Amino acid sequence: AAGAIVAAVGGVAALTAIPLGGPLLDLLVGTAYAEAASVAPWFVVLGTLLALVQLTTYAAVATENHRFSVLLWMTVVLQSVIIALVAHRDVSDIVAVSIVGAGLLWLAGVLLTRRPRS
Repeated sequence: AAGAIVAAVGGVAALTAIPLGGPLLDLLVGTAYAEAASVAPWFVVLGTLLALVQLTTYAAVATENHRFSVLLWMTVVLQSVIIALVAHRDVSDIVAVSIVGAGLLWLAGVLLTRRPRS
């Protein structure tokens, strides 16, 4: 239930960031970050996925599922290597790799921490 709420709020926030990302950035930090407006919705998607990963981490800790922590660290290392060696042309490359990593980690974590239905 908590994951569904986080995903719903994140989805609304990401959709809101599409038309309002630029004006909100201008209001909050000024025009110095105007170029970041195009990636603002993707940062919201990334933040939502990281929140879902955090919830999954709590579930893994609560169920003493050590496989998820190994998967989490493997994801961090792999993501870092990909960004360092290939995907560092601009911020959108880094955000894209991070979204894929967080999304796959969250999906794998959901599968690893699922309780069998009784």
